[in-house]
Amino acid sequence: MASDTDKAATIEGEIRRQLDELRAQIATLVDEKVTPRIAEARKEAEDAIHRVGDAAGCQTATVAREIRERPFTAVLIAAAAGLLIGRLTR
Repeated sequence: MASDTDKAATIEGEIRRQLDELRAQIATLVDEKVTPRIAEARKEAEDAIHRVGDAAGCQTATVAREIRERPFTAVLIAAAAGLLIGRLTR
């Protein structure tokens, strides 16, 4: 008959084996499911950042062109915006 120590060692070994198996399954799931989705989300985020940057560049160019074409109007708009912000922050 096996001693209590032998039984405990057997149970401990079985638990370790099951934990190792579980770790391997988790690693496989992460490699197969999570990692590709993270990479896809990263690419989508990078694409969105580039689109926003391109749009901001276009808007900056448009505003700069409008300021060059209508400097007096641009100064009036800037002054009005400054007054409005000044009143709102008092």
